[in-house]
Amino acid sequence: PAAEPAAAEPGAAGPWAEVLAPVANAMAGAIRMSGASWEKYWSLVANPGQAFDYARAAASVGLELAHLATLADDAPTRFKGKPGTVKRVAWSAPMPLAEIKALGRSLGCSVNDLLLSSVAGALRGYLAGKGDATEGVEIRAMVPVNLREAADAGGLGNRFGLVEVVLPVGIENPLERLYEVKRRMGQKKKSLQAPVTFGLLSVLGLMPKVVQEQVLDLLARKATAVMTNVPG
Repeated sequence: PAAEPAAAEPGAAGPWAEVLAPVANAMAGAIRMSGASWEKYWSLVANPGQAFDYARAAASVGLELAHLATLADDAPTRFKGKPGTVKRVAWSAPMPLAEIKALGRSLGCSVNDLLLSSVAGALRGYLAGKGDATEGVEIRAMVPVNLREAADAGGLGNRFGLVEVVLPVGIENPLERLYEVKRRMGQKKKSLQAPVTFGLLSVLGLMPKVVQEQVLDLLARKATAVMTNVPG
């Protein structure tokens, strides 16, 4: 029989341990209840070639939650501020996807690597144009990851997790910036962060409002932007 999921490690998230402990424990229980989907993610993405282990997966949940809780607040650039009521939408000129894919193949990078690196360069240019310092500046973005299987493409409801990526805005050289983005994204691809944040947001809906507000406020302080190519 599978081992019982491990409880969240006390003190792992510092002052947030009391807030995150019930969330982590609820998610650990959910792993046991929905083992099939976790087993698929574990074996195909996070730990290829390794057998699924409930206790180990549950412990990984606790570590990922602790990592999110102990992230430093994002850089205080002019992009940070209180959300207002005015919304603005902007479009760039379209770029042929085939050309982007061809460029990615020639450089050994993915489409996401190219786009995230380009956005980091654009943010750098904007800050520099405003006279702000850019040397060493990094901005954290949340990147949604689609967790819906192809067979369930038409299903209702959201099914995506979030991965935090630190954009190297301070790197001026485009190729150097691109390969740094690729390196950072490569580290995230083997983590459980996407399904853990999906589970976190799902479990939060069952928690008291005070817990919801504290956790959402915590996450909001950790990032400046959301960047996505997930349809919908």
